Amino acid sequence: MPEILHDGLSRVWYKVDYHGIIGYSYSGFFDLYQNILPEDIVDLQGIQTEDLYDAKQYIVWEGRKKLNMCGEICVAYILGLSLEETLEGWTRKSPNLVARIFKGSVDRGTGAQTLIDLIESFDVEGSETISSFFKDELLGRAVFTAQRASEALEDHEIILGVRIGNDGYVGTGKINHWVVLDSMDVYGKQAVCTVFNPYMNRYEVYSWSELMRYNAGIDGVVIPTEDEDDDWVKSITSGYVEVEGSVDKTITSVVTSTHDGDDYINYDEIDKIRVELEEEFEPTLKEKLYILWNKHLREIDP
Repeated sequence: MPEILHDGLSRVWYKVDYHGIIGYSYSGFFDLYQNILPEDIVDLQGIQTEDLYDAKQYIVWEGRKKLNMCGEICVAYILGLSLEETLEGWTRKSPNLVARIFKGSVDRGTGAQTLIDLIESFDVEGSETISSFFKDELLGRAVFTAQRASEALEDHEIILGVRIGNDGYVGTGKINHWVVLDSMDVYGKQAVCTVFNPYMNRYEVYSWSELMRYNAGIDGVVIPTEDEDDDWVKSITSGYVEVEGSVDKTITSVVTSTHDGDDYINYDEIDKIRVELEEEFEPTLKEKLYILWNKHLREIDP
């Protein structure tokens, strides 16, 4: 940061490296940028592009670069899976649909119904479009307000369509894009919303009015997060998982703490558990257990 005299006054200039191009700019143009929200939420290891300046949702799959992965990453986020696990599972269950979306040189975006198909391929039933879930039968249209969205988030996830720019931020361009509405603090007709944005694989904060202004009529998906009738799961208590009366998997070693009387799982042990599951369970059963544990963590982790 060299100091340069200008009109008799000392000025500090910053060295700037922008996409490999070096330059200098007056320090008065800059503010300290600090993102205090979590990043690198969904596991994309091993499939991201090598370009450090790419959007994090850009990946290399089967030797081809894929750009339109926002919908698939949103689903991976909700299911608690890596993107690789999500794509592999979807390919096994719906190969024809996958071929139309991203197989080989194909690189298409996803619609709301395609996201529902992806979610259902992991045996998560009951998803609806936003226009269907929030439809008022008397009015004959959806009534999607901050208060109603907040109430739905108590036992549902919401994938919301928005418009973004080349920087990935909502409202800076006209590119159709999916985000997950993660949480809301409602103040009357308005709300402060935290969303998971797959473009840079991180959380971001917007106002409800911003999300609605840049939704531009794009539909979305509402996914249930609680299903009391899951007959394949008999319990996840006392450090055990019982699945259809077959295998009892002791996970006592990872249930290490309590919060308000509830056990929660130590995140540091999750990778070890996944490795053990890969050795012991079939892929479909393994995927179901991932979903169950992710749901358990979200409900009771402090």
